[in-house]
Amino acid sequence: MNDLSTDDLLALAEDLDARTRDLPARLAAVTGRAGGRHGIEVTVTMSGMLIALDLGEACRHLTAPELTHELETLIHQATDTALAAGVDLVSPVAGPELTAELQRLTAPPDRAPSTENNTQENIVDSRETGPEEDFSAQTFALRD
Repeated sequence: MNDLSTDDLLALAEDLDARTRDLPARLAAVTGRAGGRHGIEVTVTMSGMLIALDLGEACRHLTAPELTHELETLIHQATDTALAAGVDLVSPVAGPELTAELQRLTAPPDRAPSTENNTQENIVDSRETGPEEDFSAQTFALRD
């Protein structure tokens, strides 16, 4: 049987509450950053959502497939970094066994290098009858 008193259990519960109270907010604030050899920098959330992008001069000298490949690589690297930081935040509360499992689950996968000849095709269904959106007047701002 457990030898902890009610006061001991309450103290443990208060300690756990103090250690985890702001954990969701801290996890939501975790980001990962990665920079590439062409001056591109990306910042993502733990889920890989892009929240900041600096293309530098890369878009002037890279082809579209090269830029796409570089962005994909950097977003993966930044996401891996963010996930590792998230596991580090949770580990004091999770304990060693759960931390080890989280590290295993969030470890970067072996990604096969994509070839630059690998092209992606955009397929448009000609049966669509909705009006086309005109984005010509829309502007996009990227941070310097």
